[in-house]
Amino acid sequence: MNPWIQTQTGKAFDLAAPTPAMVDPLDIAVRLARANRFSGSTLRISVAQHSVMAAAAAWHQGFERERRARLLALHDAAEAYIGDVFGPVRKLLTDMARTLVTGYADPRVVMNAPGSVFDLFGALDSRITDVIHVAFNIARPTDPGAQVIRDYDQRQLAFEKIWFVQTPEPQPWWSGTTAPEPFTLDDYGGSLDDHRGLRVAKLVTETWDEEMAAGMYIELLHRLGLLDGPWAMARARLTGYKAIEAIDLLFPVEPV
Repeated sequence: MNPWIQTQTGKAFDLAAPTPAMVDPLDIAVRLARANRFSGSTLRISVAQHSVMAAAAAWHQGFERERRARLLALHDAAEAYIGDVFGPVRKLLTDMARTLVTGYADPRVVMNAPGSVFDLFGALDSRITDVIHVAFNIARPTDPGAQVIRDYDQRQLAFEKIWFVQTPEPQPWWSGTTAPEPFTLDDYGGSLDDHRGLRVAKLVTETWDEEMAAGMYIELLHRLGLLDGPWAMARARLTGYKAIEAIDLLFPVEPV
């Protein structure tokens, strides 16, 4: 029997051979709302909040806003099933795997192989992400489109670093690379000049509790047309008035 987990909705999710039928938006929303960013070392911000905010920034950019918002809503969805190995640990594990293999293969071949060959967690994440995209009927992007999504993800990370990390960095976070430009309040439709803008600014700089994060995530999927058919009931189970109102603020039908 393959390794598997039992999900919130009672499904058996096969980690080695997942299928689209095993994917459920309610499982994703609840699990991402419970998962902390930054390994829980900062003011609490969940993966669900991160995903909704990144999608909101794409929405306000205008260009291909619906497609990009959909991709960003799902870009961390695999973490609902396998959790997250945060960046520094993932890099270390990849380097350790390369070192271990060097003892059994030609060192020249090993050292010249791309890091992705040894990123086992990344391979598992990619496998499950593929299945999730099939379940939602959304093609995974390839470069340069995939790089755009990665850039949004990094800019969202930089925004969170400013607003949710309470202590100064003891070492540069992006040592050896150019730090991404963080999103600003304007990128989410926020401002300090009007009542609506102030409400948006407050929303994106405060922690959403688990219920709010899950509700906003599932409401976002609904707004983006991703809760068709049997999945429609997931919205009724998770989304409350506050979540609907908050999504209205972050995702206006017409640009503000």
